Amino acid sequence: MQNSCFSITARLTKYLLFLPVVIISGIQMSSCEAVFERDISEDTLNLIIPVNNDTSETNNVQFKWDELKGASYYNLQIVKPSFSAIDEFILDSNITGGEFYFALDPGSYQFQIRAENSAYQSLWTGPYTLVVDSVSDLTNQVVPLLAPADLLYSNDANFTFSWQPVYSAETYEFQLRAGSDFSSSGTILHDAAGIYGTSYSPPAGLFSSEGAYAWGVKALNQTSASDFSDHTIYIDLTVPNSPASVSPAHGASFADTVVLKWTTGADVGTIQSPVSRMVEISSDTLFGSIIQTYTVTVDTVQHVFTGSGTYWWRVYTVDQAGNTCTNYSAHRKVIIP
Repeated sequence: MQNSCFSITARLTKYLLFLPVVIISGIQMSSCEAVFERDISEDTLNLIIPVNNDTSETNNVQFKWDELKGASYYNLQIVKPSFSAIDEFILDSNITGGEFYFALDPGSYQFQIRAENSAYQSLWTGPYTLVVDSVSDLTNQVVPLLAPADLLYSNDANFTFSWQPVYSAETYEFQLRAGSDFSSSGTILHDAAGIYGTSYSPPAGLFSSEGAYAWGVKALNQTSASDFSDHTIYIDLTVPNSPASVSPAHGASFADTVVLKWTTGADVGTIQSPVSRMVEISSDTLFGSIIQTYTVTVDTVQHVFTGSGTYWWRVYTVDQAGNTCTNYSAHRKVIIP
């Protein structure tokens, strides 16, 4: 059988008659991917900071490197205390761009980084040793926030906020501000100081109105304080529109492939969280036997039926905040002869 990318690569050279399958790190991929990805397997990243055996006096460690031509992302691994004797695997993450910040507790670590694309991986840079100093000055420290996640959409009215402990912190201060930008908001909705733990549940009723809220936490001791670390929450209380079926007409016949269409209208809420359309296809009118479910973000989907019979389809909507529409779309019948 002719290779699917032969017609493209044949334009590159008339002598290219066969493209072998490439296997990288146990993942089989077509020769198309290898042909159009730059081979970075012999390259090494130029790390800018931290340097080997560096000591950081802030827990918010900055990793910075020169971006490599042909790289799609970078794999950064951090362990404690060393790769030869791992007590804890702290991080194994794919990162886009040439800069990354990560909060680390005081201690000794090793890290390594490499560039990757869909076909190749560069050589590792490292492992390098890094020490995070146990300073008592909180001025340059950050509070790593855990939950709720940043930019969360929710219809909840109650939250428990949590964060990681910061070395040398004696207490923490929590603030909730109106709007999506903590630093520029002039409206403090709630402030709680003298928190000894790493979680806080504010009074009920703070999130009863739809809108954007920014929350922050800072660490304090007797001689210093960190800046606030902040996240944003979007409270969406508006139920998404119920979808209306458009086509095909009820009882229409098709050979096998059917394009289903409907409308959902415009979101009228103050906060417009992303809306998903849930499409259900059933072999009975009561939808007791659902044969296929699609989750899409547009008002159409194509389905290929594999057997003759009479089928029904319907759609409902749910937004990222957890609100579900009031009604399904009208149930429509499709006949496959």
